[in-house]
Amino acid sequence: MTQSSRPVASVIAPEPVREGAGVNLRRSIGTRGLDHLDPFLLLDHFESADAADYAAGFPFHPHRGIETVTVVRQGQIRHADSLGHSGTIGAGDLQWMTAGSGILHEEMPQVRPEGIGGLQLWLNLPASEKMSRPKYRDLQAGQLVETVTDEGARLRVIAGDAAGGRITGPVEGLAVAPKFIDVVLPPGASFREAVPRGHTAFAYADDGEVRFGDTRTPVQAPALVIFGDGDFVEAAAGPIGGRFLLASARPLHEPIARYGPFVMNTRAEIERTLQELRTGRFMASRRPAAARRWRSARTSAARASTSAARRPRPRSRRRASPTMRAAPASSDCGSRRSRWTSRPCCGPRERSRSSPATASIAGSKGRTIHACSAATRA
Repeated sequence: MTQSSRPVASVIAPEPVREGAGVNLRRSIGTRGLDHLDPFLLLDHFESADAADYAAGFPFHPHRGIETVTVVRQGQIRHADSLGHSGTIGAGDLQWMTAGSGILHEEMPQVRPEGIGGLQLWLNLPASEKMSRPKYRDLQAGQLVETVTDEGARLRVIAGDAAGGRITGPVEGLAVAPKFIDVVLPPGASFREAVPRGHTAFAYADDGEVRFGDTRTPVQAPALVIFGDGDFVEAAAGPIGGRFLLASARPLHEPIARYGPFVMNTRAEIERTLQELRTGRFMASRRPAAARRWRSARTSAARASTSAARRPRPRSRRRASPTMRAAPASSDCGSRRSRWTSRPCCGPRERSRSSPATASIAGSKGRTIHACSAATRA
């Protein structure tokens, strides 16, 4: 049977967004134009030498129903979570977090002369694993061995395998069978890697110029390259060389209901999660110490909200901070922009009563709530 190269289906320029406590990012998945790429939910590119762009970081916030993958290109990020893990990841390191049934964590870029740079990807969990026990992996650069191929490409395999199974990444055993390969192409180098038919596949070029597919479509970083179906992905370096992350995974074809840092399958599950947040039971049944920490953070958010409400309002009208804005009443959003995100939801907005606990997470990534068939929203 003749094998075919995956064609370039589209090239997407990332959109500027502001997230967390005030971090400037570029987003290519999780936007109005590309809500998700099953099973991938979000892709952010952070890179700046200006401390004002990243120093505020991402203070403690919750997650449920997803996995997050953070690749650090330059600088350092201090992290801590409700499982008791803490530390710093630097250039070449990677953090793979399975939120499962619920986790509370923070990611704080450190102010350094070289600034900060890297990628963060959200991967959906299947319905059967959304309430699984949270897991955490800190992978240092030394654990991601770089291999040089005969074609001159430099590879670091993060998940899955490469080169016909001769290279295996440290992350394995996941339901969607992901393949994540960090690829550097010096001038004159080329790359070819098998990807199972039917799997979603993309490349995110974050440095230089790379030419993808059998047509050698030139792509200047930063850009997201989405591939059509086929048997393998191929690429060649541009005149100055380039770097990209190749990602592929089996699509879930499951309904998606998302609200900020929570991604479930139904609106009822989202409402249950929000109710747990309001009543302080988000992690109480599984991790008492984590629950106490969350309740403490919730109390601090409530006090901050009360203090802010007592301050006299300025005469000029100012837009409310996205991190403390309550959800609007239900309305037919259609093609209109949501107040919380640059993309519309897929149907009527869900009415949600906001408390200080829920309002404090409104600045987390991906703020719409919707429940749609993944098959119709691919």
